[in-house]
Amino acid sequence: MDLQLAMKEMEESKTFRKAMSIFLAIGNSLSGTEIKGFQLDYLAKASEVKDPVYKHTLTYHLAEYMLEHYPEGTDLYTEFGAVARSARVDYKELFDNLKRLEKECKASWDYLAKISKNDNSSMRQKINDYLTDVAQRIHQLNTIHNVTINRWHAFLLYFGYAVNEIPDQNPNDVFKMVTEFALEYRTTREKILQQRKRMAEKRERNKTRRVD
Repeated sequence: MDLQLAMKEMEESKTFRKAMSIFLAIGNSLSGTEIKGFQLDYLAKASEVKDPVYKHTLTYHLAEYMLEHYPEGTDLYTEFGAVARSARVDYKELFDNLKRLEKECKASWDYLAKISKNDNSSMRQKINDYLTDVAQRIHQLNTIHNVTINRWHAFLLYFGYAVNEIPDQNPNDVFKMVTEFALEYRTTREKILQQRKRMAEKRERNKTRRVD
């Protein structure tokens, strides 16, 4: 399931972990604070917060620092395939549909019991077998759902959310925010690399002219 994989991608990404620690340090430096941590929501502001001198965004400073001090890091976005896919899924609707299926299955059992009290035909048995199979599948889905929800809650706690804030966090919204940040980081990182390449080429041309 992409939701499980998305959480795993974020938790196991060394680049993301390093970026978040640097992100916090840069944010504290720019704002003159000593915040010990932040929630993922703050990532949405990374492209809005700018330094007072050069007007570079927080994302720019992060990408520049990472290239300088953590060159083995990735562009982040390419690591988050499941995160990007999960950002496009409406999990609330998915979970609501599961509840609806369970409710409709129970209603079908009740209806079958009413219309077939004295019916021992093969058709009744086929419907009974079908509903039994459906009920088992729904039970399996509910088990997966409960495990996933518990995993999601643990994931949010890991990233600094308070217990009372967890019910308000939709996976779709959280992963969309992270995906947009990762994409912005990759774009900014590539621009810095291109700038450095052009500057290196310019220096090389200047050297050639001096030699000539």
